[in-house]
Amino acid sequence: MTLVAPLVRCATARFALRVAARVIPPRSPPALPVSVMGLHFVNPLGLAAGFDRDGSLLTPLALSGFGFIEIGTIRTIARLHRALANVRRHRRHALIGINLASAADGVEPDSVDGSRALMRAAWFAADYLVANLSGPRGAPGSAVPLTSRVALLCARHAALASEVGSRTPLVVKLALNLVPARDLPCLRASGVDAVIGVSADTDLIARVARALAPLPLISVGGIRGSDDVVARIAAGAALVQVHTAFCRGGPFFPRRVLTELAKNETARPGVGAAQAPRLRPMRMPSAGG
Repeated sequence: MTLVAPLVRCATARFALRVAARVIPPRSPPALPVSVMGLHFVNPLGLAAGFDRDGSLLTPLALSGFGFIEIGTIRTIARLHRALANVRRHRRHALIGINLASAADGVEPDSVDGSRALMRAAWFAADYLVANLSGPRGAPGSAVPLTSRVALLCARHAALASEVGSRTPLVVKLALNLVPARDLPCLRASGVDAVIGVSADTDLIARVARALAPLPLISVGGIRGSDDVVARIAAGAALVQVHTAFCRGGPFFPRRVLTELAKNETARPGVGAAQAPRLRPMRMPSAGG
């Protein structure tokens, strides 16, 4: 029952989202702009990968209020092509991250080539790419040291950027409790553009954010509402992602969180909360016009 309940909640949330998008006039939530990785986010609240695996819900999700949406995790070229077709049809109210399963071991040439092909195919469609190194349910995905895996990813990413003549930001997703403290300075200097940290431990998030600074940390895991979003930003997270809370809260959850966040003057996005610019609500045109 414990495995079925989350699937039922997410299926219900997807149905409610489709209905809301069709029958409820869109109304923009407060805009709380923040710049991370050289990208402009209309607000710091995002949807983590796993809810919309193929990008078929991008437009209603963006209209619900999310500032950025991740699709995936994607493991095959065929599935990626289906997702890219949806991305091309999306009215870009939110930034799009494409979460890719990453063969970063350097052990199996076929899997490495496949991972490179995924990255290249997603290059121009995504606002940023995510290499998922968190493993299933946060378990380690490889016996190869984390720093070696990230170094391989960054080398592959840099080679592609040189080959195609443009750069799409690269993010790595990690379970923070499995990242040795000694590896954090190496991550900071690795060449990745941000780290998605999976953890509900605010103290751990704060320690990792300080160790990674100025590399941005995107926090995901255990968020239930606006208080948790404020706490993650105060701990140093540049952006915050939700998943289960959206499945439980429904299509109006992002708008409620952003409205509360706009009222909270202590919420400051970016690495180093004490030094980042304050979130300032501003008027935005309605999504329908």
